[in-house]
Amino acid sequence: MVTVLLVGLGGIGFRHFQAILNCKSDIELYAVDVEDRAIDRAREYVVSIHYSKPVSFLKNTDNLKDRIFEVVIIATSSKVRKSIFYNIAKRNIIKYLIFEKVLFTQIDDYYEVKELLQEKEILAYVNCTGRENRDYQKLKEKIEDYKKIHFYYRGSNWGLACNAIHKIDLFSYLTNASSEKLILDGNLLENKIYESKRNGYIEFFGSFSGKIGDNVSFVIECDHGNNEVAVDIYTEDIFYSVREGKEMLISENGLIRTEYFEVEYISQTTTEIVDNLINKRKILLPSYEDSMNIHIPFIKMLLKKMDDITGIKNRYCNIT
Repeated sequence: MVTVLLVGLGGIGFRHFQAILNCKSDIELYAVDVEDRAIDRAREYVVSIHYSKPVSFLKNTDNLKDRIFEVVIIATSSKVRKSIFYNIAKRNIIKYLIFEKVLFTQIDDYYEVKELLQEKEILAYVNCTGRENRDYQKLKEKIEDYKKIHFYYRGSNWGLACNAIHKIDLFSYLTNASSEKLILDGNLLENKIYESKRNGYIEFFGSFSGKIGDNVSFVIECDHGNNEVAVDIYTEDIFYSVREGKEMLISENGLIRTEYFEVEYISQTTTEIVDNLINKRKILLPSYEDSMNIHIPFIKMLLKKMDDITGIKNRYCNIT
């Protein structure tokens, strides 16, 4: 029996929790959350599905020491993620680690966490799950060899600051473009900082553009309307428009056809990811270092926008 640790049982964390309970591997699970109601909800779910493997619930990670964790998932908000990681990693052995994004709120944290990951020889990933979507994997085979590709991700109220990392990572994956070559321009973001739905965090609207090397360009846009979320993909001779969970429109040689395009949720993808890690099989999530190469330009872009709006130098970008 291997030991798995999940920190955070809120919205996304609870989806991870559900997925872990569906794993085929023989798992002893430790689940941590500071909120009693989150723990109560998870306890009730364990009972409701008649789960028989051991699950321990904790309010914090302070009493976890000298343990070997096969897989650790940190699904907390970004402000506390680094301190929680340090608290676990300095006193326990971690083989595989999955971070939720957005990773951290300040630039220095990215380098400090990277250093500790290397010191402790932890294989770390970031939970950008577009790569695990089988329909995106099929699409990748169709477009990855094009010399020029442009992406336009658009829609209303989808959480640009919170979720744009997913989209940039997806573009990098679909085209095999190196995240080290990412350049972003946030001049077209709205000149206003909004309060996020998550208490203590902020959000942005508008659009920003980017390039990954010489062959991949994109625009990511989030407005206040009621527009459907979609990603349009322009190649040299074929146009694709993806609406996850609905369809993919394909325009080629003057003809238009549609195919169903599946959406895969964390409550599904995490099951396979955790089982694969335990059984030493390959997973497709981006490595910490690859995702760090996307996070840092993104955070810097938003910090610059914050500086322009507030007229002061901002150190923290409180997005999650």
